[in-house]
Amino acid sequence: MRRIVVIFLSLLALGAPMVAAAASRVPGDGTLVVRNADNGDGISGRPAVTLVIRGSVIGHVSESGRIAIYDLDPTDSSTPEVTGASWHRDVSDIGTMWRGLDFRFRAIDGTFKVQIWGSGVDLFAIGHGTVTLTGQEDTPRGDGQFSLNGGDFRSIPYEASKTIAAAPGA
Repeated sequence: MRRIVVIFLSLLALGAPMVAAAASRVPGDGTLVVRNADNGDGISGRPAVTLVIRGSVIGHVSESGRIAIYDLDPTDSSTPEVTGASWHRDVSDIGTMWRGLDFRFRAIDGTFKVQIWGSGVDLFAIGHGTVTLTGQEDTPRGDGQFSLNGGDFRSIPYEASKTIAAAPGA
């Protein structure tokens, strides 16, 4: 129970910029919430979450993880931030990768590609785009949950791509 409270408070603290971003929300924006995602591959293999979004995303990796954030529109004023990671390096002119235990990230009010490997992945996104979620083939209920566009939470599938949009059931 304490872990849930800590995760909630962490996401709440990171959420202040999301409130500001929500003020600029446009019709067609949707939401994505991911809780405790784990693809079973650790920091190698397939990403647990791959998100391409025009909007905002905040999150927390509570266990070992790796994240790559690509700013797909470097001309805007948004700059992705990661705190608590133990290592980072540029992977391209528009992308940076971080790795560590128990780190937080945010990419607010821009166009981003975010890839996350590892376990204990929690995130909230608002905007429009696509997400690919990768769960565990042999542990279909132990690999986290997601809610898309305000829908009920469901187990993360072995691999599925979804659209983030305002229409329920997208």
